Amino acid sequence: MSFECSSEERALVFRTLVESTGKTELWNDNEPSQRALQLFEDIEKGKGLPWSPSEQFLFRLAWIIWNVPMAGPALDFAQIFRLDRKNQTMVGELLVALAQGTGLKGWAAKNMRS
Repeated sequence: MSFECSSEERALVFRTLVESTGKTELWNDNEPSQRALQLFEDIEKGKGLPWSPSEQFLFRLAWIIWNVPMAGPALDFAQIFRLDRKNQTMVGELLVALAQGTGLKGWAAKNMRS
């Protein structure tokens, strides 16, 4: 990826994406939880997750951004077209914010579950 993102911004994106799925246990104060790390290892081993396709897509996207510039789990971009409109909008706005290098806090505030 050619965008630059601070560790604080990556943390904000990860937290927002995983919490948008309702899986708040995947985030600690400043980093992914041990449960999130285990799930990531399961993905790396080719194990599926017992979640909806939307939840899996958002979790994988969160890991890719969290691990910049390292490689993350493979992500089939075509899955974005299978997301519901709310999640498509959230991901699209995230990509724009990342590309422009601005607005991640506003994006997170708009998409964080209350």
